[in-house]
Amino acid sequence: FVLISSFFVIVITCLARTGPHFQPTKSVWATFLNESGWSSGVAFLTGLVSPNYMYAGIDGAVHLAEECKNPEKVVPRALMSTVSIGFATSFIFAIIMMYCTSDLEAVATTATGVPVYEIWRQATRSDVAATVFLFLLLLATFFAFNATHQTASRLTWSFARDDAIFGSRWLGKINEKQQVPTAALIFNFAIMFIIGCIYLGSTSAFNAFIGTGLILQHVTCAFPAVLLMMHKRSPKWLPSTRSFKVPAALGWAANLITVGFAILVLVFYDFPIVIPVTGTSINYASAVIGVMAIFTVANWFGHVRKHFHGPRLQVLME
Repeated sequence: FVLISSFFVIVITCLARTGPHFQPTKSVWATFLNESGWSSGVAFLTGLVSPNYMYAGIDGAVHLAEECKNPEKVVPRALMSTVSIGFATSFIFAIIMMYCTSDLEAVATTATGVPVYEIWRQATRSDVAATVFLFLLLLATFFAFNATHQTASRLTWSFARDDAIFGSRWLGKINEKQQVPTAALIFNFAIMFIIGCIYLGSTSAFNAFIGTGLILQHVTCAFPAVLLMMHKRSPKWLPSTRSFKVPAALGWAANLITVGFAILVLVFYDFPIVIPVTGTSINYASAVIGVMAIFTVANWFGHVRKHFHGPRLQVLME
């Protein structure tokens, strides 16, 4: 509710305050500004990180499936509605902001370090209005981060429940009074705090964590898509009685696009945003993935190989 309400308030206010001094349609739809040093194609692909981040938490509903009633219906509905609403609002928002922004150079070089604040300041010609909009954004972000933290802790607890991570005895504990995985919540909060501190020292390193999350998310989604195609989307793995179904051709197309885009992301999200590359502009995503791989291998040989025996599902019955 907060997000949708803020969307309408910001869009309507920007249109009202900017009009009739909108940017020419040609500059919005037919102008491609590229100062990255890359070719336009590579610049476009590396620049997908920011809009892609909008869907970084889309898998949250999947990780809470065990706690849902009728998850076979609720989870697909949540995923599809998130994609639909997110695409519609973000596309409309981006186009309107382009019509309302008079100086893109000022946006890119703003001293505040928050480009969207400069966009709103130009659109409304008011520092107060831009500040209010920024507050609405932070308010929506608070709810989003709260949901993300809930999902991440639930995922950590699931690994611990299955004895698939170091410290499973502690991380797998449930608070008897609150009925929540308190230890997993504290653990994830500590990890997020550390990553947040990294931003104070190096924005490049912090951005690498964001890019790494997106890369691993796409690769994770690609694995089941590959397996489905290897089994020719057989009814054995996709029962005809399932609640959410799409035409066979659309299913194949979705699987192929998922795998193809994952390969593309795996390559281009490791590229630096600008060239020539300096110590502050280099993309450390590949290095972060390498470090995570080391921890993963250590976790496997040091703990998982001896203790993990498959998932232990706990389905809540009505």
